[in-house]
Amino acid sequence: MKKTRRVVCDCGATKADWLVEGEAEGFRTDGCNFALAGTAEKETFSARAAEEIARRAVSSEIGDVFLYAAGLPLSPARAPAEAAALRARFPHAKVHAANDLVAAARAAAGNRPAVVAIAGTGSNAGRWDGKRFSRTMPAGGFALGDEGSAAVIGRRFLADAIKGFAPESLVAAAEASGKDLTYSAVVRAVYAAPAPSRYLGSFAPVVLAAAKRKGYANTLVRDNFRAFFERSLLPLGAGKLPVAFVGGFAAAAETHLRAVAAEFGVELLPVLARPLPRLAAWHFASRR
Repeated sequence: MKKTRRVVCDCGATKADWLVEGEAEGFRTDGCNFALAGTAEKETFSARAAEEIARRAVSSEIGDVFLYAAGLPLSPARAPAEAAALRARFPHAKVHAANDLVAAARAAAGNRPAVVAIAGTGSNAGRWDGKRFSRTMPAGGFALGDEGSAAVIGRRFLADAIKGFAPESLVAAAEASGKDLTYSAVVRAVYAAPAPSRYLGSFAPVVLAAAKRKGYANTLVRDNFRAFFERSLLPLGAGKLPVAFVGGFAAAAETHLRAVAAEFGVELLPVLARPLPRLAAWHFASRR
């Protein structure tokens, strides 16, 4: 009997990382928040992934696709509809779909009980007992929550910039990076254009660069993490349990993250920018 190959994907709102079993290198596509995306966006996401996978394996070789994505339920058994577009592309495979918080837990905490946190474009957190989540904290999205995320950094910076409270040097740096900070452009991008969280998160690199020095940007970044600890992580048991962080923003801002964790007396496990390498090893090594 021919041995099938597995595919693992860790998908956030901005980007998705994929790895086909047997391939040394993975690939990246645009991300997708399945709670917010419409049918057309999900179809585009699945079509792009299928094209890339087809370059590495024929469809009949794929036995399982493990999709971990923002906006999916925590339990794979409860996510049949969200993965429908991907299932249609791989009729011979079993498609398993679960929230990207599960991917973060398996990659960063493994069998160790911990509070697991994602800090990327958006944020998420839950209490992991080593096998499953006993409690999670609603993320709320960039408008109602997502403390600790890149999108909230962008939201707070732009809120200050349009009212004249942000430092002129930081506004100039954002404009020099190609951003249009006129009031009409900002409001249109946040309220009328697709993927506003990606737009907001795109300001994080400029803010982080300025945060190397004490002042407005440094305070903005650290206050963002303080809010995440206070509103999500401490209520989940951080302090009594270590915290495992995953996400590009967490990794980029690790110095600030560790400083804030120390303020709260919280142990941090190693911060992972990308869970995919460990996650794929977890699936491929044991043939789970």
